[in-house]
Amino acid sequence: MHYSDWDINETCKNAKQVLRQFNEWREEVAHLKLEVSLSAIQYDGMLKSETNENGTENSLIRQIAELDDDCYRLEHQIVMVEKTLDVMGEPTQESQQLSTLLRLRYIERYSVKSCCERLAMLFHLDYISESKFHRDENEALLLFVRIYPERDDLIVKIGS
Repeated sequence: MHYSDWDINETCKNAKQVLRQFNEWREEVAHLKLEVSLSAIQYDGMLKSETNENGTENSLIRQIAELDDDCYRLEHQIVMVEKTLDVMGEPTQESQQLSTLLRLRYIERYSVKSCCERLAMLFHLDYISESKFHRDENEALLLFVRIYPERDDLIVKIGS
């Protein structure tokens, strides 16, 4: 896959957006799981109706199902990002470094300076300049997009 017809800046911006949302998705999943748990407790404590229909009960069941669906959707997004980063780091030390760069910067939220220091330490390098970091970051973002299962949502074509 070549980047010749990609708007590199916009495509990288889209990849950054997905990676930045990762922690928000994890926080939202935690919130939804708690909400489902509390709703289930509320449902479990309800008086059961003698009739076949109970509007409040049905409403709670629907609410729990919707929360479960939202949680599943977000967990799916999280897994796609995690697996993409795992796969992109497999073939070579260079690709492992690119994957680690994205993890440090977007998942663990290190500053650029801290990322440079950490990458140098992890990969036994003397020094990584911030300009080298940014070049590698763009390369890492493009590799991320190439592997990401829903890459068509991230790729912006030139002239689009």
